[in-house]
Amino acid sequence: MQIWTFDSPFLPSFFGFQHLLLAYKLEITLSIFFVLTLVTITLFVLEREYRKSIELKLSTSSLITQFNYREKFLAKIPAVRIVFIIGLVGLFLFVLFSYQHYQNQAYTMFFATGIFILNVIGTYFFGSLKRTQQTEHLVNKLHLHIKSTEEAQEELLQAERRLQQQSASLASLAAMQLNKKTSPKVFLRQLVRQSAETLNVGRVSVWLYSEDKKALECDALYDLETQSYSHGQRLNAEDFPTYFAAITASRVVAVDDAGADRITHEFSGEYLPENNVGAMLDATIWQEDEVIGVLCHEHVGETRHWRLDEESYVGSLADLARLAFELDKRQKVETDLIEHQESFESMVQHRTALIENNAKLFRFLVERAPVTILYMNAANEILEMNPEAERVSGYSREYAIGRTYQSLFVPEDTVEEHEHYFFDVMQGSPVQGRDMKIRRADGTTVDISVSRSMELDAEGNPVIISIGQDVSQKKALEASLIRAREAAESADRIKSMFVASMSHELRTPLNSIIGFIGVVLQGMSGKLNAKQSDQLSRAYFSAKHLLSLISDVIDISKIEAGFLETHEEQVDIAELLDEVYYTVEHLIKDKKLAFSIECQKDLVIDTDRKRLFQVILNVVSNALKYTEKGYVHVVVKTESERVLVAVEDTGIGIDTAGLNKLFKPFERIDSHLKIKTLGTGLGLYLTHSILKLLLGGDIAVKSIVGKGSVFTVTLPYHMPKVEAVQMTSVLEP
Repeated sequence: MQIWTFDSPFLPSFFGFQHLLLAYKLEITLSIFFVLTLVTITLFVLEREYRKSIELKLSTSSLITQFNYREKFLAKIPAVRIVFIIGLVGLFLFVLFSYQHYQNQAYTMFFATGIFILNVIGTYFFGSLKRTQQTEHLVNKLHLHIKSTEEAQEELLQAERRLQQQSASLASLAAMQLNKKTSPKVFLRQLVRQSAETLNVGRVSVWLYSEDKKALECDALYDLETQSYSHGQRLNAEDFPTYFAAITASRVVAVDDAGADRITHEFSGEYLPENNVGAMLDATIWQEDEVIGVLCHEHVGETRHWRLDEESYVGSLADLARLAFELDKRQKVETDLIEHQESFESMVQHRTALIENNAKLFRFLVERAPVTILYMNAANEILEMNPEAERVSGYSREYAIGRTYQSLFVPEDTVEEHEHYFFDVMQGSPVQGRDMKIRRADGTTVDISVSRSMELDAEGNPVIISIGQDVSQKKALEASLIRAREAAESADRIKSMFVASMSHELRTPLNSIIGFIGVVLQGMSGKLNAKQSDQLSRAYFSAKHLLSLISDVIDISKIEAGFLETHEEQVDIAELLDEVYYTVEHLIKDKKLAFSIECQKDLVIDTDRKRLFQVILNVVSNALKYTEKGYVHVVVKTESERVLVAVEDTGIGIDTAGLNKLFKPFERIDSHLKIKTLGTGLGLYLTHSILKLLLGGDIAVKSIVGKGSVFTVTLPYHMPKVEAVQMTSVLEP
């Protein structure tokens, strides 16, 4: 191993510096040694101060003092360490390279010993400082643990005080609730006040659901600052859907920041700013698995963190509110039950007296009833019978009781029939109004209408109640009435045939008269003067009117007798209406009225063309006759299975009394046109009869006096098959 010295060829650049070091080697070594000694003393001082700082930390609770000491020492220790190590290494190297040039080697031994001592002392202080630093770290952790423990104890003390207040509040409310005289309204006011004072909440309120479950209505609200109550506010579910969903899904809804929370953010528009609400704690009130309301706590001011004991407290308050409603409901039920019990006892007494009276009345009615009443057992033995049964049958009550019904009343030829009836009744099938023949005591028979049913007596035994009525006279009267009706119907048919025949015989010569008068009016028999023409024209139109009247009488007689035949064919409504127009064209021109027809082309129905023409012509003619000015408008409409022909006019109109007798025979509407307009009152009656009995249609009318009328004829697309129906004759008084 080569030892480097200052005269080594490897250090030529340090020749001048080498001589300087060698010249002052002792002074330099002493200086370095002195510096290292100072550094060692500094380490000692720092170690003492570090220990004092730890003792101070253990004796005080000031975190600021701990952190200041820690920062000061951490700033000093690294610098002192670096200086000590650099000085110690430098001194070691200096002695190592210069010890050969010391004249007295005792210095070298002294310096080596000093380096060793300094190294040992420095190592000790360095280790001590490290341990002290670790101790200080542990002391800090211990101090933080102690502080958290103290904070936890303080929190526990506060929670204990809160729990004591909450328990006292709940106990007070529970005691108040046990008082049956306390109404739910008074209890809720006390509840919201105590809750506000216990939790130091600005606003506490109880909200109940409306009957339709679409809104919450405030039943009681207490303001802690003003110590005042209010109620009546309303929250609609459609305006706050998230909040309503939350209270339905949770028992307690705790919101620390009402403006930012998702559940209560819907209230940010008006409710929260107006009431300065920062936090909300709500508990739902349940009853029979259904939310009936909410107990709401609104913290006025900034946000607030709700603790678990506070949430549990408001949940208990909600349960007390629920119990208040249930107790009130139970008290009402108990009150109602007591009232009903008293009423029931009174009703039972009244009913008992009523039953006794009814029993007396029933016995009175049975004894004096104009019907036979028999009471029999399952063996068909008679148990009781009334006086009417004695009178009709001829058997006395004493003789009949104990004997069977068959042995007394059933003729030999109807035994099987009576046994069949008896079997049906015993099987639970009652007999109602069955005509039977029964044998009397003298051997004769009488017709009885019998009603029987099987019931159970008080002991559960089946009994049969048989009620009968003597219908012998009734049957004789019915037979005579049938004969009289048949005779009347036959006479009525003969009369209708006679009227139809005579009307036909009258119509034949009348047609001849009308024909000859027409020939004369046309001048074929010679020229007529004005007076002759006028008189013959009057005779002509009177004959035409008489012919129309006779035709109506013939048709009515045939309809009433059931002899009027119909011929179904395809009828084009538009063509039919054109024919009606040409028929009444002279009347339209004479009265100078506006006439219009509104009908779609190719509208075809299956009906009797002649009768339909007769119906529409009659309706249109009436409209023209009773319209002095204006118009007559015919409109045809179609529906699913019907065709509607509406005839609208601007005539004199019809009042209520006129509408009631409009379709009756020989009835005419009272008006100033009654004298001017000829008629017998058979036209609309015939029209109505043809539509209802032959064509399967109907006619209706709407009218306003002085403004006009609308007659609507309804027709099916296919005319139904007509069955002969005999009507009451219009000629009957």
